[in-house]
Amino acid sequence: MSHPRLDPSPIALEGSLWPVVFLGPIESAAEAPAGTVLLPERLLDMSESLAVGIVVAGRGERAVRSQAAVLEWLMRHETLVRARVLRLAWVVEDDRVLACTQAWLRLARQSLFAVQSATFRSVQPALSWLLDSPWPESMVPSRTMPEAVARPRSLGH
Repeated sequence: MSHPRLDPSPIALEGSLWPVVFLGPIESAAEAPAGTVLLPERLLDMSESLAVGIVVAGRGERAVRSQAAVLEWLMRHETLVRARVLRLAWVVEDDRVLACTQAWLRLARQSLFAVQSATFRSVQPALSWLLDSPWPESMVPSRTMPEAVARPRSLGH
């Protein structure tokens, strides 16, 4: 039995807390709320260390499509993730997609980019965990969370 291919949405990179970056599918830049700092992908190469929050927004098929887009992006940027990312925080709204994400992270803990990963239901605890990353002294990010980052749907709706 074949399953229909779900076309992923483009990925937006939100960088108002640089070098903490949130990413997730977004239909267009016009969808991003005020205060969102959208980054071009090439800027990711300009930091020696990053902490990345991955927003898998929505429920049901939308969550599956969101996760597919994120996984496709991660595969395309595997070299960058391995070289620069300290931690990956997965923010997943859908219960089934969250359970699947937790299961494959447990199975792949040793090999998934060799990066520490955790799952969360909302952005705030994910951000706190990312900010507690072992930052090089010259790169400690601000602990102020802009409104655009506080709303997990900002990158997915």
